Amino acid sequence: MQKNILIKNLTSEEQEVFDLLIENFSAKEIAAKLNKSHHTVDYHRRKLYRKLGVHSINELTEKYNNAQPENMIVVSNQPSQNILQRVWQFPENRKSKRFLFITASILLIIVSILSIRLFLPDNTDPKLPYQWYILSRHGGWRTKINAANQEIISGSSASFQIGREIINKRQKYVLTLHSYLIEYPDWKVADFYTQNNFIINLLKEGSGLRFKVLADAGMGWQVTLWTNHERLLGLDDHVCWDYPLFTVENQIVDFDIPLADFIQPTHQVQFPFDENMIHSLVIQRNSQDTAISGYSTIKIFDFEIY
Repeated sequence: MQKNILIKNLTSEEQEVFDLLIENFSAKEIAAKLNKSHHTVDYHRRKLYRKLGVHSINELTEKYNNAQPENMIVVSNQPSQNILQRVWQFPENRKSKRFLFITASILLIIVSILSIRLFLPDNTDPKLPYQWYILSRHGGWRTKINAANQEIISGSSASFQIGREIINKRQKYVLTLHSYLIEYPDWKVADFYTQNNFIINLLKEGSGLRFKVLADAGMGWQVTLWTNHERLLGLDDHVCWDYPLFTVENQIVDFDIPLADFIQPTHQVQFPFDENMIHSLVIQRNSQDTAISGYSTIKIFDFEIY
């Protein structure tokens, strides 16, 4: 079988023309065989002549049929059109080297990412997707101070943080609430609330709440549902339903609260509970007297509306 002579400094197109010239094909025959124009074949022929230091087909065949120059590799039983082989045989080709480098880099990056994902411990808590939404900035959480007078409002404060934290060696989406209630002989409330439509619709369609709380020694925290009764009925008093959060200092406490267990304060005009009237989900620190004051912080996570 005819041996293929591979020249190191030729491009793939020039090598194709070279292979056929060595086999004594004319330029016209080469053009037909490679499905190229006569001018294209002639262009590659002139370039390879210049690279190989020859001026005619006779010089070319004499040089490469009777000798083996330093820049020549002889390969048996390989088709001359095998471009992949040429890429690997001739790394001196700049385009080939660039292609190989880019391909290898991309593969290395992919393997590295897969390896990191495979071998790092999975410390992300596998919760339902909407739970991340509830305890994120997309949840639309806000804060305000309600109090008997302006002096208490300006002296008290409420702030919150949203993010991911490691709790019990697992990564959690956490809503951290900070409150300071001034010591004063009258009522004051730090409200942390959301009126996000997605969250409110979950409450209207659901039957309860589940979440976990990690708190300090502060007291007075509760979950509250604000409703539309006062707006629809023209009432002066705020209408809500509450559930107290009895926490233990520096311990995680689980809460599972059916909506039916929320209680309306006795000082309000009493209504039957109607989940379709809910317009806000509130977590608040509420003091009706001087017993609850000072600083307190709680962390809420693993939040679920079921």
